[in-house]
Amino acid sequence: MELLTQDELVRLTPPERLALISQLWDSLEDDQLPLTVAQRAELDNRLATPEPKTGMSRFEKLSLLLSALSLIISVVGFSFVWLQLDSANKSLKTGIYANMSNWTFELDRTFLEHPDLRPYFFDGKDMDPSDPRYPKAESIAELLLDNFDSMLEFSPYFPGGAPHQGWTIWMHDSFDNSPILVRTIEKDWRQYEHGPIGRIYKEWQSEKTSGGRVAHP
Repeated sequence: MELLTQDELVRLTPPERLALISQLWDSLEDDQLPLTVAQRAELDNRLATPEPKTGMSRFEKLSLLLSALSLIISVVGFSFVWLQLDSANKSLKTGIYANMSNWTFELDRTFLEHPDLRPYFFDGKDMDPSDPRYPKAESIAELLLDNFDSMLEFSPYFPGGAPHQGWTIWMHDSFDNSPILVRTIEKDWRQYEHGPIGRIYKEWQSEKTSGGRVAHP
């Protein structure tokens, strides 16, 4: 193979000479490279050992930051929702308790305004339906039944739980001591049958039939 002479090489432009060098270098096989044994061993070692990762890329750092922010936002949002629900639950319980208290006070005020009707609800005294006061007494009986029904219906929402046993005994005693209350719930039985006070009235009837107090939850 004839090599280019010095004159021929000089006539080539610098880019042409660089292109020629590149072509010559690329034409060599790996085992034809002029490397010493030590250089060959170092090259093989570097090719076999991957370069250690020096750090996260900008994209990886951004992804990690977004994930952390998303987690923080989720935790804060959940805490806010939980606090809102807890506050709403407390407000609901407080409002129901206030309503129950208002209904009870309204009932007390009714008996203060009509003390002559009190014996018909607390002392077992009966009233003839022809009595001019009977419509008023019947209205009080309906108010008392509605009060009982609402107290039982909303008792699970009372702060600290509801004294079910005490309430049940109070309602049973009311039926014991007020014939007009019994007549009113029986007259309007379809209205109260499937409500909480209907269940209490059935318990009271069972108690009267068996001749003793029934166990209350």
